[in-house]
Amino acid sequence: MPSFIDRIMTLASPPVGAKPKAIKVPWSSATTSTSIDYRGLNVFWAEYRRESLVRQCLNILAYFTVHTGFRVSVRGRRTSNFAKYVEQKLIDINLSDAIYVGLIGKKIWGHFGFEIVRNAKKEIVQLLPLFPPERLVPVIDKNNILTGFEFTPTGASSPIPYKPNEILYFIETSFDSGMGGLSAIEPIVNPCALKRELYDDLREAAKRLWAPIGVFSMDTTALKTAKEVEDALIEFTDKMEPGKPVVTNQSVTGQFFNAMPDVERIVRAIEKVDEEIMGNFGIPKALVARERTMNRATLEYSLQALYQSQVEGLQQYMAREIQLQLLNLLKDEYHDGNKDDIVVEIIWNPRTSLELDRQFTPAFTLYALGIIDVDYLYDLLSLDKNRMPEYLKNPTEEYAGGPRFDPDTMRAALSQKMEKSAEEVKEHISSILAESKGEF
Repeated sequence: MPSFIDRIMTLASPPVGAKPKAIKVPWSSATTSTSIDYRGLNVFWAEYRRESLVRQCLNILAYFTVHTGFRVSVRGRRTSNFAKYVEQKLIDINLSDAIYVGLIGKKIWGHFGFEIVRNAKKEIVQLLPLFPPERLVPVIDKNNILTGFEFTPTGASSPIPYKPNEILYFIETSFDSGMGGLSAIEPIVNPCALKRELYDDLREAAKRLWAPIGVFSMDTTALKTAKEVEDALIEFTDKMEPGKPVVTNQSVTGQFFNAMPDVERIVRAIEKVDEEIMGNFGIPKALVARERTMNRATLEYSLQALYQSQVEGLQQYMAREIQLQLLNLLKDEYHDGNKDDIVVEIIWNPRTSLELDRQFTPAFTLYALGIIDVDYLYDLLSLDKNRMPEYLKNPTEEYAGGPRFDPDTMRAALSQKMEKSAEEVKEHISSILAESKGEF
């Protein structure tokens, strides 16, 4: 699976005809370092890079947010050509990777932005990540209204100004109107530092598991000066390594004793810190291999808990911001401003067939009562109306439903584009339920 940086690199590759403002990007002249030095890095970015559990938690959130996929929904004045245009445009600009990068980015820095790049024809052709995000600053006037953004690329002497509609901007929780956001890593900076100290203690404790502690006495009466004595002691100390012999021409005696450290307590302390890190991001232990015993039921419950507590909220936020900041721009671009009766949004696909099954009854009930039309019914079920398979019909032109009220039966009903009244549809559902004896 591509990493966070891999996806940034992919998004940063300009397509033919793109004319981005931010052309000086830090990865254009990448260098290879032979050592790891986190000094000078953003503290939250440093924790994502060096703390494996932090990175794993954020990657899991981003992966499960986008892995089910999404589709474009256009309501109002139905324009199939416009829907196809938007779908192809989102593929061309790689929106899925942009969501993945934007989600992780806002979790790390508190905010993350993309330049909405256009070509010479003023068509949107790219979402360019503006990295590092701390150089992207919202411009707020005295009335707390966003008037634009400023981004200073690495090596640039002056910032690049942007209008609000030139940036796709995601923000983490913010307590003020500055739109800077708060990093999701901030609450666990101290626990991460504590975990590194515990690992240092564990490293030292590991040396005591098999090598005893020695107290040595060296006869230095034959040495004439204090300098010679000091040099002899230093030379002997430098030669000492656990489990290896030491050769010296001095008279040395030693006493040894075992001081077994409590390694289990150190390990338990590390596990407690890990639990705090996972709890900060709402990640169940089973998904990051921290569960001592795990079976299929535990994993399924963990996935369900993750979706209900984290992923669904993230999907709603990303879909809403993309609709307001990007899809409406595409609508203006395609319809040249004549778009008052059109609503375009992205609909996330169901996670599993069981989730889809649970959605059928309430969604079709709303349709039967006349509350929603058939187009909105398809949107609720995350089904593409144009891709529904054809089902065999019996001589009365009714669908050949099975003995059970299941998704296949529902798809068969929907595929015939039923145009019955609400009362007829309710009677139709009742007959299906009677045949299935109420089984769902």
